[in-house]
Amino acid sequence: MNENAELIGRSLKKAIREGDLARCRSLILTGAKMSVPGEDGWMPLHTAALEETPEITRLLLEAGAPVNAQTTDKGTWTALHIAGSYGHTKTMDVLLKNGADVNAKAGRDWTPLHVAAWCGRGDAVALLLDHGADTNALTDKGRTAAFWAENKGHEEVVLEIGKAVSLRHAQRVKALKILRSGTEK
Repeated sequence: MNENAELIGRSLKKAIREGDLARCRSLILTGAKMSVPGEDGWMPLHTAALEETPEITRLLLEAGAPVNAQTTDKGTWTALHIAGSYGHTKTMDVLLKNGADVNAKAGRDWTPLHVAAWCGRGDAVALLLDHGADTNALTDKGRTAAFWAENKGHEEVVLEIGKAVSLRHAQRVKALKILRSGTEK
């Protein structure tokens, strides 16, 4: 990457951190690259997820930012992992509505649900569950999100996950009854 492109990339990340939508738009028009990680291993969308900037997140996605790209650092998180770890539900909503993989696996096989549960972000957990996050997904250590929430003392998150599991089970039972009877009651 040439020196000018690196400067534009650093300037874009600075504008994102400052929440400067107009400056971000200008830098994108100047040719800022959406899929090139900086020295930190993060692309612009990762920075936007960290800063809870849903408008800038939307702009970056419209400019071609890859919604499921992973950081190139050791965590290999997607923007959804990052936003979930901070409980940035507005940004998460934008990402999910633009095709973010709710069950994307990062380093050590952690999904966004594992990260949000471990961090105790109840609203983020609820949003991920509403979008179909897999409550049975296992990390490389064979642990579920509910395990990590309980391990960290996040009782409300454990209850949220338990509620989702119960609801999904009830829906499956109802579907089976309908299939067996041939009619919906």
